[in-house]
Amino acid sequence: MHGPYKVIDCHRHVVEPPDLWETRLPAPLHQQVRIGPGRLDSIQVRGRAVLRGRPNFLTDPMYQQILAEAIQADFSPQSQLADMDRQGIDVAVLLPMLGLYAPWADHIGPDLSVPMCQVYNDWLSAYCQADTARLKGIALLPLQDPGEAGKELRRAVQALRCVAGLMIPNPVLGRRLHDGAYDVLYQEGRDPGRPARSEPWGQRHGPAAGGAGPLAGLLCPGGGGGYL
Repeated sequence: MHGPYKVIDCHRHVVEPPDLWETRLPAPLHQQVRIGPGRLDSIQVRGRAVLRGRPNFLTDPMYQQILAEAIQADFSPQSQLADMDRQGIDVAVLLPMLGLYAPWADHIGPDLSVPMCQVYNDWLSAYCQADTARLKGIALLPLQDPGEAGKELRRAVQALRCVAGLMIPNPVLGRRLHDGAYDVLYQEGRDPGRPARSEPWGQRHGPAAGGAGPLAGLLCPGGGGGYL
């Protein structure tokens, strides 16, 4: 805390273990998600890449030097809290890293995207138990099925104590954020206790974001994201 004010980082990320879905999804789904040993070197779901070629910042020498302790701790919640202490951050709202890519592609289908999001949200909830007053999770939502996304938002907030649900503005199954198919999810998100956050991420496979619609005015500009 700095004076009478708390410093809240609303755009902080966790770094998920590369075997998160492989070890936690039920058989046979666990065989359909493959994360490379360098995490961001390759991400494949159902045999197809969901990450476009890009430099892996996790292997950058400067990054490895600055975050040597976090890397040594394999990005544990304790290392997250230690970094927050050094940076003067009181509370962190946590976004995914691998989860920004893995569950969104059109070919995945809700039969896999729903349990993928559930697995991540369960893991994130356990991660935040290291200090629930300072670590606040944002849940992944399976946008391939808006009805299931609404159910998962409710579960994540009520049972797992997440503070919001994550959406991406990139089209999923051709749907943009203003598509009427999402009304069931937005109805769930109208509850003040269950907000949804929109997070652009341009290096995933799939159509780029764009095409302002009726909901565009509800997206708060800033460092690339906003709240619905």
